[in-house]
Amino acid sequence: MEKIVVLCTSEDNDKVTKLVTFLRKITTVWWYQDKKKIKWDEAVKNKIRHSEIVIAFLSDKFIDDRHDILRDEMKLAKDLDKGPILFCHGQVDIPLGFGRVDRIAVGEWDGTEGHRAFQELKTRIHKIIKVDVNSKRKHIILHNKTLSLPDFVFSLSSHETQILPNDGVILSSLLEPRALLISAYDIYSINNDERFAGSKENFHATLKEHEKSNTIIFLDSGNYEAKRKNNYYTEYNEHGWRQEKFWETVSDINPDIIFSYDQYEPPSDMRELKQVIVSNYKKDMQALQPKNIPISPIIHIPAQTEIPIGDFAADIVHQIALELNPIMIAIPERELGDGLIERTRNIRTIRKRLDNTGTYYPLHLLGTGNPISIAFFAAAGADSFDGLEWCRTAINYGTVTLFHFQHFDLLENANINRIVNQEVKKIAANKENDFALRVVAYNFDAYNDWINTVKDYIDKDNVQQLLRMTCLHAGQGVQKQIIEELLK
Repeated sequence: MEKIVVLCTSEDNDKVTKLVTFLRKITTVWWYQDKKKIKWDEAVKNKIRHSEIVIAFLSDKFIDDRHDILRDEMKLAKDLDKGPILFCHGQVDIPLGFGRVDRIAVGEWDGTEGHRAFQELKTRIHKIIKVDVNSKRKHIILHNKTLSLPDFVFSLSSHETQILPNDGVILSSLLEPRALLISAYDIYSINNDERFAGSKENFHATLKEHEKSNTIIFLDSGNYEAKRKNNYYTEYNEHGWRQEKFWETVSDINPDIIFSYDQYEPPSDMRELKQVIVSNYKKDMQALQPKNIPISPIIHIPAQTEIPIGDFAADIVHQIALELNPIMIAIPERELGDGLIERTRNIRTIRKRLDNTGTYYPLHLLGTGNPISIAFFAAAGADSFDGLEWCRTAINYGTVTLFHFQHFDLLENANINRIVNQEVKKIAANKENDFALRVVAYNFDAYNDWINTVKDYIDKDNVQQLLRMTCLHAGQGVQKQIIEELLK
């Protein structure tokens, strides 16, 4: 049950949408826009009854004798000692009986998180709910779905994978991943390419089921596929991928979080790079504002930097965090150095700089699908990962090393019985099923088991043992070097 309930008039939706977005960075929130998921009346009373605090957003649009339902909800919250805290925007006529209720006189709230009124509200919430922003166990809350970190996001793509996105979405409804990433480019293709006409309806019906489930849906900008298929918009390719098509795609679905439209070839000057990232982010925010979906910026690191890559990446990530205050920050793994140790060191540098902001910003690594890399990078301070190895290769369940997809034949006899999820095991073990279906089902369980292992070691503050186990064959000298660097 959600910890905060927000009450308001429908006339204040624009402002309250922003308020709820900011509150969801703190804890779980319910407001009347979620009523489509429940039966009204008794269910709303139940939400208030089981919340920890109720916030009523009031403005000059609130008229006591016209908004009797809102007044009754506020009275219930008062009677149950749930507040309410009145967040009063502009000139507000406080209804009778609420003169002594806790209130914040907002004045003209500008809709930003940095406004003094929201910061005051945030302080009062922390006193009541006792949210520990520095706790070791991190999580991200998206539309009342919680993803405990670190975790792996199972990504789908039309580029060089063993299962197409339209089939992958349907399969994932059986596998029930905690998080799933879909490309906006692929969704647009399914919507507009005649080759997918037969599966379009089923694809969107399944996607709707995911939206209502506990699976967190990540939507990628689509530039990964567009670049690899050389299908960007130009004067010679007017049907190519561009930001407007990205916005059009988002308007058709309801993901839980979006990765902002990114520029693959970033400028080498840090000020110019910051301007590009902020500009694309704000364009997306403006175009997608009615959807009320959190957006994570993607930060690309230029191939040539005047200072070491790690320092450059840490500086730009730190600046973007302070400028945009996003719910998450994403960066491609491949741009963080050449080798595993260098990338691990640079991620550690980024995490230290982010933590200096005083706010915990989850760091997502794009293209990290190797289980060994996931362990190293999670130990260094990265929080979530997406990669296509789970549907491109076959994993050895015991050693988490990767093999060619067709080598599943050599792995299955020794590994099928390791599968934890019995429904997944039925799919993977049945040789009458399609070969690709069996392999990705098996991989899915192996990846889940591995990320749960990584999560368990980190939760227990046993990073040294995790790294020793992961680089068992690297030699004691390498193990010692890695562990010492990560624990600096």
